[in-house]
Amino acid sequence: MKASSTNLVSRSAVAAAVAFAIVGATTGVRSAVAAGPSPAVTKAAFIQRADAVCAAYDKRLKAITPNSDPAAPGKPLVDLARIAYAWHGLEADMGRELRAIQPPQAFATRWQTAMDGLVDRVTAELLVGDDAVAKDRKALRRDGLRMLRAGAKSINALHGYGFKRCGVLD
Repeated sequence: MKASSTNLVSRSAVAAAVAFAIVGATTGVRSAVAAGPSPAVTKAAFIQRADAVCAAYDKRLKAITPNSDPAAPGKPLVDLARIAYAWHGLEADMGRELRAIQPPQAFATRWQTAMDGLVDRVTAELLVGDDAVAKDRKALRRDGLRMLRAGAKSINALHGYGFKRCGVLD
């Protein structure tokens, strides 16, 4: 096998492992919900809990986010890799905390869509980091777009529900 195909297989295996781990966590939450009725949660209480998680992670994410585009031509891709891997870890942790919050029944489908988008984004962040390490700008563009689309899917599902931090771009 060539080095490039070995790298692709390695990246794919890692991405699959991460996706399965996140899906496993999501399945656990779904199983717990299916096991019996959970206490009713108000919309206001749900938003307050979710926004508290998002606000805490927003601060941590902003601390590692550069003011300029780390993928711009001429920029060292090793910086982009560090940022992508750091975002991957923080957003995976944030996703686990958010999935543990039971949404009101009327918002459950949209919440699941938002969490699915976050899982896709976290997976793409790992791929972006790997692309940067490999100095593969073509793959970087492809996986970067995948990451942006996944983020938009998550944000769109949250839009209009009343969140002050979750899904809010500033």
